[in-house]
Amino acid sequence: MKVLFITSNDFGELSLATFFARNQPFQSIFVVPKKRATYFDEVVDIKYVYSSITELERIIENEKPDVISLNTGYLIVNGGLATMEEFQLFYEYLKKLGCPIITTDPFVRVYDSYPECSFELDGNPLVSLKNEMTFLSEYLKELPHIYGFPCKSNLENAYLFYNDKYCLKEKKPQHDTEKKDHWLFVLGELDSTLLFVKHGELFIKELAERLKEICQNTENRVRCVFPENIANMLRVPLAPLKNLQILNFLTLEEFETLVSESDIVFYWNVFSNSILMCYYYDVPFLCFGKGHIADLSEDLFNHMSDGIYRSGKPEFIDFLSPLEPNLDTLLEKQYSKENRRRILDEYHRLPTPQSIVKALTND
Repeated sequence: MKVLFITSNDFGELSLATFFARNQPFQSIFVVPKKRATYFDEVVDIKYVYSSITELERIIENEKPDVISLNTGYLIVNGGLATMEEFQLFYEYLKKLGCPIITTDPFVRVYDSYPECSFELDGNPLVSLKNEMTFLSEYLKELPHIYGFPCKSNLENAYLFYNDKYCLKEKKPQHDTEKKDHWLFVLGELDSTLLFVKHGELFIKELAERLKEICQNTENRVRCVFPENIANMLRVPLAPLKNLQILNFLTLEEFETLVSESDIVFYWNVFSNSILMCYYYDVPFLCFGKGHIADLSEDLFNHMSDGIYRSGKPEFIDFLSPLEPNLDTLLEKQYSKENRRRILDEYHRLPTPQSIVKALTND
């Protein structure tokens, strides 16, 4: 059984494909954009690199997959890999192949529940994005939609999954013999840009203060994954902090290792796909802000929160206030273990990727 994954330029959707494929009993073929080829170091059966959607038919004809997964059909045009006309021609080609075609969906069919949902950035309507997503929401409606969390969907062909074989044995959380607490801060490029526009130099100042506060506790080991410009602004002034490491580029495997080794992860994006890594490795996480996806639309934020956080809301922490440097105290004040356990229990009850592939192929 062959499953061919065609990924977009979106980091999260590339990660979601690995959540579905890893350690499953089908052959995984990944077709990855050239822009993400260095980042994607997952060990898969076969990997192709592409620059344009026009290259995909040749790969499909060569591999003859049993299932084709678009990760995601909603962002191939938006990510610059095709024009809308090229994508429609490709989609018509796919429908004639006779094998199941599936797609992931970063917006979780928001228009089914919120027909008037619009997107705004700093109060400015994103008309072209709304038009594009409205069109694709209807155009791709007949495809089976795949979700890596127990979302709410009105679609009959929505498939939710949890890969109980995802965590590799050698990557399970390991704490060092010195009993240090490992803190990880994750900030994406678009979120950092928006935060810098909103707060200016205050953002860098407050970020530096939070890191200093945590590093004052010598029992802490702090690692940050920041965009290059943010990393460069912080490295010199924070150089005296010997228990701080600032990184600006990691491969998928390197990033996953950091998450799995952490005792807590902080995000500025409540819908970062790597939050699913935290669920898989049972690592607590807190959020400093909604992030670029949730900020686009309050309807989208409420709709996606219902799925990822299971009718709850993300656990926020005030970025502009001092941060408790003792991890146990911080978690006791800010983090609900009971809520996390409730969420994880629902995730663990979801079908496996293999069972979904079997259902799609009537195997």
